[in-house]
Amino acid sequence: MPNSQTLQLYFDIAKAPGKNHGEFANDDPMHPSKRWLDQGNVLTPDEDLTISFANQVSVGALVTTHLPPFWQYKDFQGKSLHLTVVIWRTRGPNPATHDSPFTHNNHPPGPGAGNGGRDKTVFDDSYTAGQMAGNTASIPFGIPQLSSGVAGNVDRYRFVIAATLHVLDDTNKERTFTASLDPQMDVGL
Repeated sequence: MPNSQTLQLYFDIAKAPGKNHGEFANDDPMHPSKRWLDQGNVLTPDEDLTISFANQVSVGALVTTHLPPFWQYKDFQGKSLHLTVVIWRTRGPNPATHDSPFTHNNHPPGPGAGNGGRDKTVFDDSYTAGQMAGNTASIPFGIPQLSSGVAGNVDRYRFVIAATLHVLDDTNKERTFTASLDPQMDVGL
């Protein structure tokens, strides 16, 4: 079974109802946010996604939402929550040779891989109000298939994550909230 690395994000609109505050909540003891959580329940800062290809780490993001009392998730054009993640390699001293360690359909690169072995840098998924019943949505990136190719190297990647959430407030009014995280541009920090 592969190791895991999951970016924890907390989208709390209960603290600012009626306002598009535009960021995920800060990390606190009750709600991990803007932190990577590994299979050993160890939290680390979100600055870069670091991957040692030899570890075969399953990577993804988990967004937990919190609504004010009597608010509910609302489908708008078939979705209540929409997540988009873009991943790219860091510049500077970094052995990574690909813009993302992930591939389409999680297929290894090479002859006969078809569309599956190409870099996948954009992850985009939507969730209905019914899927949000547990207040969480997860977006898997996969197990890294592309690396610098040098044993023992740790490749470093950066990312930006954007979320759009559609809800009904306690007066039955439709509202839309957005949040983003881009550590290197100080968005959402």
